[in-house]
Amino acid sequence: MNQGELFSPFDIELGEALKVMGMERSANFKTDLLRLGRKFCESAAYKRINLTATADDATKGFHSIGMPASALGNAAGSLFKERHWIFTGEYRKSKRISNHAHRIMVWKLVQHNEERK
Repeated sequence: MNQGELFSPFDIELGEALKVMGMERSANFKTDLLRLGRKFCESAAYKRINLTATADDATKGFHSIGMPASALGNAAGSLFKERHWIFTGEYRKSKRISNHAHRIMVWKLVQHNEERK
């Protein structure tokens, strides 16, 4: 039995709850990779005048060390879930081929926790 057989296909609250559960489960499972992905995003933001980053920056970082673009999986949804990032209100098309140019959020680094360096 799959999710489609258990639930109505149209339930926004349930969809949101399942998304959050999946992100949390994945983030807990991939703690070290998530920490590394966040460092890649922070590094990318510091190289820009406007201090912005996207999930593509984590992907580029993983690629640079020989890891697959899919290294984070669903945990990628937790990259910017820390207080020192705010959503800018902007979206960009992802440059990652497998993302088919879908829109991704642009985040701004507003505060950096020094112990994370």
